[in-house]
Amino acid sequence: MNANVIIAVLGVLLVVASAAFFIFGRKAGTGAERERQAAIVAAENVAGVKAVEDALFCADPVSVVLVS
Repeated sequence: MNANVIIAVLGVLLVVASAAFFIFGRKAGTGAERERQAAIVAAENVAGVKAVEDALFCADPVSVVLVS
């Protein structure tokens, strides 16, 4: 096979894989957010609890930048 054909096929596979990871990652993130909200509501409904503070932050695994 020609090298250009191989590079083109790998490029197409990369684009398709990126779209698939985006879609599945978004679904997983939505489910995790619902679970987090449910845990907050459950904690707020415990007797004696006055307030629940949400201190979620994201850490970029490559550059270790914290975003709050």
